[in-house]
Amino acid sequence: MNKLGKYTCTVALAASLLVMNASPLVHAAATTTQTKAASTQSTSAVKAFAGTKLKTFNISAKSYIEISDVLFQYSNNEKIVHYTVTVHNNDNKNLDFMDYWIEVQDTSGSKYSVQAHPSNSKSNKIAPQSTQEYKYYAKVNPKLNYYNLKFKLIKWDFGAANYERVLGEARVTSKYVNVVPSKQYYILTKGTEKIRTYLQPGSKFSLGNTTQFQTTFQLSNQGTFAKDISNYKYYIKTKAGFIIQLNTNLAAGQKLDSGQKLDVLLSGEVRKSIDLAGAQLFVTQTEGEASFESPVANYAMTWQATNTIVAEVNKAKTIMVDSQSIQSMVEYSYLDEGDKQNEISVTLKFTNKGEKAVKLPAYKYELLSSSGVRYPISPESEEVNLVPGIESELLLTGKVPSEDKSKSWTVIVQQPKEENKPSGYVLTGFKLPSLTATGSDASLIREYQKEDSKYEIAVMDTERLPWGDQDIVNIYVSVRNKGDKEQLIPDMVSTLKMNGAALDEKNVSIIKLDNQLLIPAGESVQYVISTKVPYNYKFSKMSLVLNDQLKDKKIRTMGQFTVNELGGVKNNRLSYVLSSKGRKATLDVGRSYRFESKSSSLYYVEFAYVNKEDRFSTLPVLKGYFRTNDGKYVEANLTNVKASVSPSGKAQFIASAQVPKEYDSNGLSLIVGEAITAGNYSKIDETPDSYIRGASLSVPIGASEVSSKFENMKINPYVLTLHKLDAGITGNSTFTLDMRYTLTDEKPYEVRETKKQLLFEISDGKQTYEQIIDLEGEKGLVLGSNQQHKIEITGPNISRVMFNGYTLNVYEYYNGHKKLLAYKEYSRFYVSQNNSES
Repeated sequence: MNKLGKYTCTVALAASLLVMNASPLVHAAATTTQTKAASTQSTSAVKAFAGTKLKTFNISAKSYIEISDVLFQYSNNEKIVHYTVTVHNNDNKNLDFMDYWIEVQDTSGSKYSVQAHPSNSKSNKIAPQSTQEYKYYAKVNPKLNYYNLKFKLIKWDFGAANYERVLGEARVTSKYVNVVPSKQYYILTKGTEKIRTYLQPGSKFSLGNTTQFQTTFQLSNQGTFAKDISNYKYYIKTKAGFIIQLNTNLAAGQKLDSGQKLDVLLSGEVRKSIDLAGAQLFVTQTEGEASFESPVANYAMTWQATNTIVAEVNKAKTIMVDSQSIQSMVEYSYLDEGDKQNEISVTLKFTNKGEKAVKLPAYKYELLSSSGVRYPISPESEEVNLVPGIESELLLTGKVPSEDKSKSWTVIVQQPKEENKPSGYVLTGFKLPSLTATGSDASLIREYQKEDSKYEIAVMDTERLPWGDQDIVNIYVSVRNKGDKEQLIPDMVSTLKMNGAALDEKNVSIIKLDNQLLIPAGESVQYVISTKVPYNYKFSKMSLVLNDQLKDKKIRTMGQFTVNELGGVKNNRLSYVLSSKGRKATLDVGRSYRFESKSSSLYYVEFAYVNKEDRFSTLPVLKGYFRTNDGKYVEANLTNVKASVSPSGKAQFIASAQVPKEYDSNGLSLIVGEAITAGNYSKIDETPDSYIRGASLSVPIGASEVSSKFENMKINPYVLTLHKLDAGITGNSTFTLDMRYTLTDEKPYEVRETKKQLLFEISDGKQTYEQIIDLEGEKGLVLGSNQQHKIEITGPNISRVMFNGYTLNVYEYYNGHKKLLAYKEYSRFYVSQNNSES
């Protein structure tokens, strides 16, 4: 037999630790992220493992050879035993290990071919006062156990039979310990390498028909040089003999510097029927260009009584992303109920506790019901940057059948399969608070961070306003700068749902109420999220998601809010106050009347519109609707003011609406608000498509005062008295009325852009004739005392009224409708008379 071949052969064994029975084989991939144990056990309190030495053979008075690290490696239908031979030369001359070799046998006498590990030193010379380590392996009978093995140390001896002399024999007995017990650390040594290791108790939980498990393997480099730890591989071996390769958090080429410590997350899954009690962790290492894999150490595995993979309700978990510690937890969770399916929304919050920015990996997310059913839940953002010290949010949404009445829900975070990796695995999970239709968090205030900017997002108010055959729904949102310096205003976009159904984004507008680009520290900007719904549409819940529009069409969730009831229209009674920056004003209720025509009535209300700014300003454009006492809505025609008004100056403002005659005037109110066109405040020449900040003003219309004398007739702001009237006939078709009058203007308004008109009507009870004149104007009356004006009223056979007697009615006239101010009856043949005479 060629003895030299036993020790110089460098066979490359591409051995994988595969399952002995293929059916339960489960692989899991390495990843660049890890979940850190909730409470890392200190290894300083545990004791050291004594090691795996099997036998020491003295080869001189001072030198000796040790056999240690007897470990099995498993592959399909094969078993390979690995062992380490350490030569201690304590003499003062070189020791030639070529003279020695170790023979592997079993207790039945069978011998096995021994191969040298590819990493062994090519030299067999051991210098004086030094130590050299050699590793070997041999393929053995798969049915063998450790106690079936024995090792013989043999030396060349040309004086002995067959030139071989047995120096000693070591048999593996039941007392041999090659598994590191729990609560003990073990130092892996090779040359100058010195890696202290400790296996923490693992955690497991059931997920469907699988058991998910994790454990933390602590590494501490106590050697002189950095160690490439990415070459370690990890396997779990159950008592039943199933072997599962585990995931690690080690990146390719990852090194552990001298003095550095690292917690390595190990993750995997098995079928639920596989018992993990009494399992062992096998650690191997690949070396050399051929990536030769050989065992390093075995560890006894223990399991915690509680599941630490999934965070309890309102508890945080720490994950590692690219070596950075990321604290993660559920920020908000909601349930939107539908007829056939419910939508669950979950906002995860991530805080980078590390020292550099990283990207959140493209995890896969699932919703786990209490009965074990798993539903997909999708992230709204494709990419989330995690900046140190900055909170980032990720919104997840998923749909579940409405008949799934799960008692509890859990969000499962999975690392998907990566390239060149066999599978994905469960990274962590979060138990959700009890979900109800009102959501788990009824708060309407959220905090949002982006890079070095911090904001507070709040839903301040809601309202529902009439709009034709629709209603306007407005949600008022405030964005406050919580930082200590100016910050950019987020580019906000929204998603609005009612009763779980998402509205078309084309029908939802975001109205920015402040004309500024930056928010000063401590101050706020205001938005209105607005949409329209059918006026008879009823909903029990509305959810609003606000997102920050980032570059490259990416978005980041700012907050999610649930509104279960809309605010009513505010009852301001007699004054509407506008308080926006640069738009301060009040609308004060004045006189209200009912005008009539033959076929319809007209609601008519006058207001004093007051500029409350410190400079000349154009008053805000308004929009409004009348509401009758029995709940009918009628669009109001408003005389918005074109001219600028001085500080504290007043402008006359009129609201009117034509209505059927049967409409009641009692209890009438006007709902008025600031007009909006295309998402901005309306300008005077624009047609509003919405309005905001609605308020209800009480504008009850009572009976008008009618006088039988033409004295002190009030046509706001005028007062008119007719002193003398001379009536005459020209031809057969013209009635002439010469009058002497006094017209005064009480001047309550700085700006009055609506002309006032009078209607003079004569009637003999059968025929009625009328004429309209302006109060002030080119052909109208003029201000002053004892002024004169001629009115000509034409009509067929009008001369009859002079001979039959007639009634003269004076009306205020507006938009085809009239309101009686005063009247006087005249007997026949009266042609010239003072208005005070009968």
